[in-house]
Amino acid sequence: MTMEKKNNLRQVLTMILFGAIWGLLEATVGYLLHWLPSMVTGFVMFPIGAALMMWGFRSTDERKAILVAGLVAAAIKVVNFALPLPGNDIMRVLNPMISIILQSIIVFGFSFLFERKTTPMKATFVQLGVIVAAIVGWRMLFLVNQAVNYAITGVLAAQIQNFANAMDFVFLKGAYELLILVFFYGLYRLGKFVLWKQPIRLTSPDWLIYILSPLTLAGAVFAVVLL
Repeated sequence: MTMEKKNNLRQVLTMILFGAIWGLLEATVGYLLHWLPSMVTGFVMFPIGAALMMWGFRSTDERKAILVAGLVAAAIKVVNFALPLPGNDIMRVLNPMISIILQSIIVFGFSFLFERKTTPMKATFVQLGVIVAAIVGWRMLFLVNQAVNYAITGVLAAQIQNFANAMDFVFLKGAYELLILVFFYGLYRLGKFVLWKQPIRLTSPDWLIYILSPLTLAGAVFAVVLL
């Protein structure tokens, strides 16, 4: 195998790894969060997913890593369709998948603004603004998806039953999400300061990526089946 092909394979496996980690966390942490009050999962898992997508992007220098991570994480949930899904439980699989895809699209789009070169002070304000816009953006898109589902199936989701519920979903739940994302953002800024603005990369021997990526993917699938 030529060096170019090895590098390309490593890039792909690294992208898959971040998506597999996200899928694994969705299947484990996300499952545990479902025992907590309604919608807690949403505003915890998006910050985790966004952090993993941006880390994958920074580790590979490939913006498409954001979309690949989202597609891998969503694809892992497809395993649920091979399991018994009584009644309307199919929506409990589809909605998280749709959420993940919408989140990856939003993060991909806003990543162009997040990476703009400017002064550190301006960058902080721009990036915090991007974080807020990304939260509102994916939640608004999710409401649109729920409206489309209602038009097709006649099933009215709680988030769009009335205006108050919609605003609660977008802004109140989004505010909780913002707090978590700001925490991750603080870690990101601290990492840039400590490492003198060098990208935080996933560095490891090729053989480890070759093993870790498929192993994490398999672990995520197993977690979906088990839980």
